[in-house]
Amino acid sequence: MASYKTKYFGELTIDEENDYIDVTFKNSEINLFFSDVALYGEKIKTVVEILDRYEEIDNAARKAIVENYASDETISYYFESYFEDFDEETLIETFG
Repeated sequence: MASYKTKYFGELTIDEENDYIDVTFKNSEINLFFSDVALYGEKIKTVVEILDRYEEIDNAARKAIVENYASDETISYYFESYFEDFDEETLIETFG
């Protein structure tokens, strides 16, 4: 078990017992999933470094989805099938 201070999520305790850590980012709950952490040792620090870039990665991902949704069948199919039960208001709130 180890604790890590993160830029956006405060202190995270990562251990073999808990695969999921619930955090909040911009008023949205997020599940962070850590599987088999005992196998990764020092590589967990790399994961924490990536988490410290979460806002940058989140913004880039959202921008790429919006820019490519109409022209990329894989992206549009994923969202149409995965989020088909969401109403438009929820989708706009989630993805902007």
